Amino acid sequence: GLGNENISGVYLDDSWQNRTQAIQPWQPKTGFCDHSPIGGATEEDYYCTADMGLTQADTTAIADRWYATTLQVMAAVLTAKGLAWPSLYFYFTPGREQCTSALRQACEQGTRSIMYRSAMMHEYTGAASYPLPAFEQDLAMFLLVRGPYAWLGYNWVGCSAQYEFRPQLKLDYGTPLATCTETHGGSNVFKREYSKATAQMDCNT
Repeated sequence: GLGNENISGVYLDDSWQNRTQAIQPWQPKTGFCDHSPIGGATEEDYYCTADMGLTQADTTAIADRWYATTLQVMAAVLTAKGLAWPSLYFYFTPGREQCTSALRQACEQGTRSIMYRSAMMHEYTGAASYPLPAFEQDLAMFLLVRGPYAWLGYNWVGCSAQYEFRPQLKLDYGTPLATCTETHGGSNVFKREYSKATAQMDCNT
């Protein structure tokens, strides 16, 4: 598909699992098929594996082959210079206890960090809440660690959720002049200069 001039992108979603998954807040109370004791297809009826007469060996075999197929599809997408949802590196703002260690590592690694090298999807903290409980921290962390290809925002939180768009997202911060640094040794304060702004995170607060 991506080799066709009329197709600019593809969206690939859902999967097979061979063990029970945690039920997310936006999902039905009984869960989906992948919440059954032997796993199953995501976002299908809870009883789908039972209705099909599948065993644990069956869901394991299907999940293994689904994963192998996904790897082949991802390779084809990359060869076509495309990007698909499973290719994204999902990142969250670390809690206060991990703030210093996470940022110190990212800043020391610079362009070698996985956040910088990946197509990063930085998910909002507490995305199911309204208003967003830590937007400023999320924005600062995103600006500090992002690479050339990065997105800040929501993952899937359900059709009935309230989605918030903060005015800071309309601002032009310019382009990064370098990777992030700690202001001085042991300060626990990290910053990154942009052509039109300075991003900073104080892990002491």
